[in-house]
Order: sequence, then structure tokens, then C-alpha cells
Amino acid sequence: MIDGYTKCLKHVTNLIEASEILYSAKKYFASIPLSVLAIEESYKIVLFQQHLSSKQGISEMRWKKISQGDAAHRHKLTSIFDDSKTEIRDRISEQTYNQVAAFQETLYGTKVIPYKTAIKQAGVETERLAALNEIKKHCFYLHWDDPEWSNFCLSTSEA
Repeated sequence: MIDGYTKCLKHVTNLIEASEILYSAKKYFASIPLSVLAIEESYKIVLFQQHLSSKQGISEMRWKKISQGDAAHRHKLTSIFDDSKTEIRDRISEQTYNQVAAFQETLYGTKVIPYKTAIKQAGVETERLAALNEIKKHCFYLHWDDPEWSNFCLSTSEA
């Protein structure tokens, strides 16, 4: 597990570094999808951290869910907000949330967003992150047989 965590961390670091180099060279069509991939792969780091702290392994079924198929990309991008939305709604009653928020406001002097806003905001963030998967696809893939569509690289080089 520690080896997997270390390798994921290095992989994300490499993706970010490569993205920064491409961005500096104004190769946005290649930089953008690498940044999105770094976000996706960082979910694996979170997963390793959770399993390391609970001293449980990652099941093969769980690993396949985050590493195979198109749905895996969306899941890795959105699961943090999906999980927080579910956690807020399923584990904390509105009354408890408001009591904790009031205590936190008193203690730290910072305003906490209302319960329903927190749930709604998590849903909005989920959709924003899901859109990143579509942007990544438009940057990486060329649909040569569709006259209405070209990839991001071709679109920007014609401008």
C-alpha cells in the first residue's frame, strides 16, 4: 500500500510538471488534459491515504472502479464532492450541522455556509469537475470523421 501511495504521488507530480512545461510553451491543448489527469490521479492518493489510515487493503473491485472505463474518469474527478454531499446529507442532520456551524462561527469568527447551500454547492462542484473530463477528451482526441468537430489543438491553431 505504501509503495502504491508513493508511486501515485510521483505520477501526479510528473503529470503536473509536464503540464507546467507545456503550459509555459503555450501548448495548452496538451497542458490542459495533463492537468485534468493529475486531478483524477490525485483521487488515488486520497484513496490510498484512507486505506492506509484504516489499515485496510483496496479491493480489486474498488480498484477496477477507479481505473477502468470511461465512468472511472468521471468518478475520480467528482467523487470527493459526491462523497462530501452524501456525507453532509446522510450523516449530519440539518439541526446538527447548524449547531456545529454556530459553534464554529463563535469560536473562529467565520461564517459557515448554510446546510442546504453546502449540499447544493457540492452538487455544482461535481458537475464542474465532470465537465473537465469532456474538456480533456476534446484536447486529447480527434474525431476525424465528424465534419462539425475538431480537437482543441486544431481549433486553436486555426484562430
